This record gives sequence, C-alpha cells and structure tokens, in this order.
Amino acid sequence: MALGVLNTQVKSSLSGSAFLDRGSLKEQEPPPPLRSYLCLTIFACFCPAYPVNIVALVFSIMSRNSYFHGDYDGSRRLGRNALYVAVASIIIGLLFIAITCIVHFTTVRPDSSSCSAWRDGILVLWKWRREIRHFNKNPLDGLS
Repeated sequence: MALGVLNTQVKSSLSGSAFLDRGSLKEQEPPPPLRSYLCLTIFACFCPAYPVNIVALVFSIMSRNSYFHGDYDGSRRLGRNALYVAVASIIIGLLFIAITCIVHFTTVRPDSSSCSAWRDGILVLWKWRREIRHFNKNPLDGLS
C-alpha cells in the first residue's frame, strides 16, 4: 500500500497486491491533423462573391480555434463547412466573371467606331487651343 501512495499510477487490487495501471501509462495518441482550409478560404476572398467569402473565412478561423482548444470533432466539422463554402464562393465568383465578360464583349454599341468620341474630344480641345493662342496674341507684334 505504501507503494500506491508514492506513485499515483500504481493501484492496489482487491487482494491487496499492487499492480501498474496499464491504461494510464499508455501514451495518448496524437491529435488528428488540422484541416481548416485557411489557404483556400483566403484564396476564395479574391473572387467577387464577398459575403460568401467572409463566411468561409469565419468558418476556417473557428475551425482553427476549436482545434487548438482540443475539440477535434468540432474542428473537423467547421473545416468541412469552410471547404464547402469556399468552393461555392469560387464557383460563384467564376460564374460572375464569366457572365460579366460575356455581356461586355457581346454587347453591340450603337456607334460602330468606338474611337469617334475620343476623336471628337481631341478635335474640340485642338480648336480651343488655337482660339486661346489667337486670343493671347499681342496686337502690337504685327506693327513692327
């Protein structure tokens, strides 16, 4: 019995003999790997589906916090949610970009020459410059 007092891992049986508790000496298995998908959610933040991106990032950060507090099941669940929301965000962003490009490049403009507005603006500025030059000309320059 004195042996049980000195070492807390030694337990006595009903017959009074001391034996080692094998369950407490067994090493604990390492925690499962962290899968918060933080890099993927940060990449998803560059896609133009902003409310969905932020939700994916929040799930990823919550997954990391749960992992570091020892809640491995909650961490795995939140990490899986972060993955699903990040993939959905990337798909929504790519669809948005594709639709924007399709609309931009297939829209027919009423004016066939897209440079006519620039050309007209430059001509107006050139005429205005000539008028300013003519107005600022010294009237006494021609008398000499």
